[in-house]
Amino acid sequence: MNVFPPPQPVNRQLSSVDIAARTQLAATLDFIREGDTLVVTKLDRLARSVNHLMQIIDDLSAKSAHLRIIGLGIDAAGPTGKLILTVLGGMAEFERGIMLERQREGIAKPPSSENRSNASLHPANAASSAFPP
Repeated sequence: MNVFPPPQPVNRQLSSVDIAARTQLAATLDFIREGDTLVVTKLDRLARSVNHLMQIIDDLSAKSAHLRIIGLGIDAAGPTGKLILTVLGGMAEFERGIMLERQREGIAKPPSSENRSNASLHPANAASSAFPP
């Protein structure tokens, strides 16, 4: 009979940047005053998830400030801007999740014998193996 130890909590960093550790973003959001506009180049550089994006938008709205994303040509002022950002943020979060899933599958998958046999067909390998010294 196998006896396994009780499960232990797992702590994993799911993003390359911890939201709480983004001190410059926090300082920027603290500094913003009424009527200011936070301008960013890309949406994915601002928020790490839809929830995080909505939190930032709510913080800006509470200060009567605005958000503008240059790369998308979007001004988040008003309900239409918030809707567009929510949809785009959801798509970006979905895309990132799919990418991470594929990455995990690739790491977990052992190299196949087909991949090893095709390595000799690579031009860099073929020249050295076809003509021994």
